Amino acid sequence: MTQMRVTDGKGVHFNLDNGWTLSVRIEGGNYSENYDFPNGDISYDNPLPPSSTAEIAIWNKSKEIEMINLPTGGDYTNTVMRYVPVTQILELIPVLSALPKTAVATDAESAIANHFSTYA
Repeated sequence: MTQMRVTDGKGVHFNLDNGWTLSVRIEGGNYSENYDFPNGDISYDNPLPPSSTAEIAIWNKSKEIEMINLPTGGDYTNTVMRYVPVTQILELIPVLSALPKTAVATDAESAIANHFSTYA
């Protein structure tokens, strides 16, 4: 069953049926519009501001795959993708959901690179 869970009140994990997890973080210190927001100040009266970008990471625990390499521009990759627009994150969920349960890291990296290449 696909599930979503809040991570420390600062982001969310989308745990998909096929074992892949998409981590989306928007708190201070992560690569989003809130990068400079002081984390210690988050409270009910002072919530984390909205952000139109987020830091993402992707992994598959069911296949014991640690975070996969994500495109970061040019020939570079990293396990964290910075300042990803919300629209692109929402469009990424079906891409990850379509991966077979038997997909390996290179399958996911290729599908994700193809997804983000449409924005280049």
